[in-house]
Amino acid sequence: MASPVVIDHLQYYLTRALAPRVTVHGVYMEVMGMGVLITGESGIGKSELALELLSRDHRLIADDAVEFVRVGPDVIVGQCPTLLSDFLEVRGLGILDIRLMFGETAVRHKKKLHLIVHLESIQRMKMSKIDRLQTTQRTRSILDVDIPEVALFVGPGRNLAVLVEAATRANILRQLRAAITCRAAPTPPSIPVLLLSGHHDRLVNAECSLALAQRWGCDIRLHPTAGHDIPLDDGEWVARQVREWLVAQGARP
Repeated sequence: MASPVVIDHLQYYLTRALAPRVTVHGVYMEVMGMGVLITGESGIGKSELALELLSRDHRLIADDAVEFVRVGPDVIVGQCPTLLSDFLEVRGLGILDIRLMFGETAVRHKKKLHLIVHLESIQRMKMSKIDRLQTTQRTRSILDVDIPEVALFVGPGRNLAVLVEAATRANILRQLRAAITCRAAPTPPSIPVLLLSGHHDRLVNAECSLALAQRWGCDIRLHPTAGHDIPLDDGEWVARQVREWLVAQGARP
């Protein structure tokens, strides 16, 4: 095997094997393509909320114990311990096999963390002090990376699944507003560029990448099944595409 290939594999493995990590109590879901961690005190209804989200075609990543790994300066990836994979514990129902109940697409192994939803019980004294206009964005630090956090109050008649979806949509819009302010340069970069995009990207449509590649006249590779986080969905595919592109550019194999 050529030494660059060995180095690629070693770098990919060591980056994750030696990365800082921590285990957090909660339920980790993929909601609208975003990694959402649901936290709260024991018995407040995290697993029941996860079950409701699953019935609305969202995906389970981990229940009870979520392992987070910092794979970049500001990138936190959450994954499920092997022994807990595919399972969700619900009081009164026991341990449910989500893959068996909802199908293969209802679970995934890991996802980049985008948002934290903290469940709290309704208390009159506390409710009176809530910033109802949300003038400041709450954050929570995990492995020294600040993650946006919203608090949802649990009470009779409150549809928490709808509220989680709304919070996720609001977080997506904040990211899109930041992206909208960015404009591609009218002239292509002075160096060769390779664009990578996923056909199942629910945050930035692959057509945007195709339009940018056409405008700049640069190479583009489309993954048939990956979403927005292509290195997490298929890191080996990314490494292979970059290596083949570099060879085509004249780099030594």
